[in-house]
Amino acid sequence: MKDVQVFIIKDSTSVEQFPQHEGYSPALIGIQKQAKTLGVDCDIELVNVNELPTKSDSRITSIFKQNCLVHNNYLLSLVSINNIYPESAIMCGYIGTLFSSFNKDFFASKLASSFKSYKLHSLENTLLYDLASEPHNLPPAYNISMNSRLYNTLGGYSFTQTPKGEILDNRKFILSLSKKGSVLYSNMLSTINIFSANDISTSNICKYFYELGFTAASTIKETEKPHFERFWKQFVESPECLDHRVLGNLTFDQTIPEAEKKEYAEKLAMIRCSYQAGLFEGLSGVKVL
Repeated sequence: MKDVQVFIIKDSTSVEQFPQHEGYSPALIGIQKQAKTLGVDCDIELVNVNELPTKSDSRITSIFKQNCLVHNNYLLSLVSINNIYPESAIMCGYIGTLFSSFNKDFFASKLASSFKSYKLHSLENTLLYDLASEPHNLPPAYNISMNSRLYNTLGGYSFTQTPKGEILDNRKFILSLSKKGSVLYSNMLSTINIFSANDISTSNICKYFYELGFTAASTIKETEKPHFERFWKQFVESPECLDHRVLGNLTFDQTIPEAEKKEYAEKLAMIRCSYQAGLFEGLSGVKVL
């Protein structure tokens, strides 16, 4: 049995386009180099979208997006944490964001640092923390490592199907794992996703917030029953609620120049509608748009 099985989900971003970031390397190259240096028995497999194997013959299974950078001590930290806590379900860390190119867009610039990121600011100085009892703080289903026995028990990983296509972040999978063991968060397991200007276009931002809404619905359905009460609160009783922490940050930003307010407000309204549509479709199973 191998020590680590790594699945890297293919992406169109070329490694040559990756910006440099001190202490990090592209996932494929970085993990290969770390495994060789440490003498870790590690198998790395590039896989197409939604073609991850249903079983892993290893102690640890890791899933990364190809467009990510991993910390240069990622593998050392991963193996060390797993040696101490071999029954943990998930091992994860901070996921940052970098752009290889960026168009001049004020709204996008305000969103950029939060776009498809995973940050738990309260844990910035924490060496290791168990998130298993905090479903709303669980990591996305990529740039993580997990117990292979549990990965196999759940039949491997597959994307979430929505009325608008597939979502990489399968919340049901993550929630199921969190019920079977600890979810260990450590900044030693940090990664950084690389995006281009096109990735943060208005249409892609709306798609991202739709997906946030849909995945939030998965969490609600698993943790809040009966979830029809959430319908009433979200869409009838308190329709002005801010839904998501990123939406809250964008809404209460007091630094918007007067000349940018009109376009900023329009785009904020668009992404909020996108989030609400994803949330409703995820909760109800009814396609609304």
